[in-house]
Amino acid sequence: LQGDHLLVEAPTGIGKTVAALLPALRYALASDKKIFVLTAKTLQQEMATHVLELLTKSESSFHSLRLRAKAKMCANDQLLCHEEYCRFAKDYYSKLHGSGLVPELLASNGLLLPDQIFESAGQAEVCPFEVSLELTGKVQVVVCDYNYAFDPYVGLSEFHPENDLSNVILIVDEIHNLVGRGRDYYSPSISSRQAREALEFIRKGSEAVHRAASKLCGDLADLIDRTVEVAMEEVPGSTRATEAQLPEAELWSLRPAFDETFIDYLEHRKETSSFRPDDPFVDLYFTQLRFLDGLLRSTGEAFSHCVETSPQGGTLKILCKDPSAFLGQVLNRTHSVIGLSATLSPTEFYRDLLGFDPERTANLSVPSPFPPENRRLVIDDSVATLWRKRPENYPRIAANLAEFAEKVPGNCLALFPSYQFLNEVSQRLTLKNKRVVIQRSAGTDRERDEILEGLRSALAGDVLLLAVAGGVFAEGVDYPGDMLKAVAIVGPCLPAVSLEQELLKRYYDERFERGFEYAFVVPGMTRVVQAAGRLIRSAGDTGVIALLDERFLVAPYRNHLPGDWLPEEGLEGLTGEPGQAAKEFFSSAAARPRAGSRKT
Repeated sequence: LQGDHLLVEAPTGIGKTVAALLPALRYALASDKKIFVLTAKTLQQEMATHVLELLTKSESSFHSLRLRAKAKMCANDQLLCHEEYCRFAKDYYSKLHGSGLVPELLASNGLLLPDQIFESAGQAEVCPFEVSLELTGKVQVVVCDYNYAFDPYVGLSEFHPENDLSNVILIVDEIHNLVGRGRDYYSPSISSRQAREALEFIRKGSEAVHRAASKLCGDLADLIDRTVEVAMEEVPGSTRATEAQLPEAELWSLRPAFDETFIDYLEHRKETSSFRPDDPFVDLYFTQLRFLDGLLRSTGEAFSHCVETSPQGGTLKILCKDPSAFLGQVLNRTHSVIGLSATLSPTEFYRDLLGFDPERTANLSVPSPFPPENRRLVIDDSVATLWRKRPENYPRIAANLAEFAEKVPGNCLALFPSYQFLNEVSQRLTLKNKRVVIQRSAGTDRERDEILEGLRSALAGDVLLLAVAGGVFAEGVDYPGDMLKAVAIVGPCLPAVSLEQELLKRYYDERFERGFEYAFVVPGMTRVVQAAGRLIRSAGDTGVIALLDERFLVAPYRNHLPGDWLPEEGLEGLTGEPGQAAKEFFSSAAARPRAGSRKT
């Protein structure tokens, strides 16, 4: 914490968050520093909040706050932040100061949670989200999403480029996710479909402003489609996407008219009291602004300009291949950063793509403290999941997975590279003693919670949950008690082949000379290791991890398996039938006394 950064790679379940937060908090309180705990998923925020709740009981001299997304803190249920349409925005500052709400909340509890803030703000008739922002400046610890530190459009004011961060300590949970998230922040896109949807919406009006806006929407849609059509014709063999020169001059030439019409449009909405939260023209205007802003940033080898076509129309894209310059501007202005993950290998890949200053950054790798005999790892090399081999392997994968699940005396989690792969296997599954629960691609937080509650209450552990690697059931979620007894991971879970991944591969080849490994193998195997980490999270946990694919036995995939997974005789000693391995493991485990119980 003496002004350096630390990247910590340690197994899941050993308490990385509390191990980092407790000493950081003591140091912050003693030296007048502030801590932000940044996470990629809501479930990770819940875990961090639980740690803070425990620390608050033993140390009452600090305040902490969990920051919830604006959309979920809107008391008006419309996200329409205008005092003429929202009573919670009207006279906000006078009502806030007159109510004494902020000091009242600070006096009421050391840990401030969104539900409490929402209820109290509602009673005072002030915006709950704005109250949350007021509180972030008065607490010592803030738990929030990555967005509030790194997204250039929604970041907290403390993280603006001109502000000093020398008193800030960042604890970044599952920091391996920040590479992809960072690329997304600086990879805007704009589509003709969105422009035409705005056109269809706006042309329903009969005023001059509607006609002007309709023309601009149509002009923008035509420009996008024309650009994509020409680009695709110039690259023989391209069927869906290609690199292309974007029409920057034409896009900028539309900007003045968009600005003028947008102002007139808002005035019309105000005069006619017709504001609405989901306005396609307003959304298109801000999408255009972000895209133009992206054009200003996207210079150099770290960016590619692309186009994509689909039945719904064309899309212009900016691809950020390397977000290190932007992420590093935040990370290296702070007093210190502690990055936590179970998967930070190769360390130079993450250090460099996250933008850490090598002179200030140290790495720490913590071995697993859990008894190796509590876990059985088996590699099923009788199946192949390469794209071209999948159709002929679907039946065998389904049969092996079913046999594996039937031999496990408890709930099982099976993870796939994609929803399509999951669906193909699920249609061929036949089980007698397990209920199959399937993650939906458009699932909500409520559906996620219902599935997790179903696993907790499953009689005799009779559930096989099919989900996608990298999703909400595979990372950042805990399965306490005997909620989960086995995990099966189907294939190395590589990202799908796409223009973006191929451009990343080319970039990584030029920078690291390890293009395929860094663009495909590293993110895929990171998902594998993260998924396997859901199972063994305490000294008392037992279970079986099954890896279904022959590729796990060969380089470069085998090089990214954790060292403590490997037996003395090498990976070949792990090959076998998952069902038989589960049967043998649980039969022998039943005869052994349990070392302890799972920590919740």
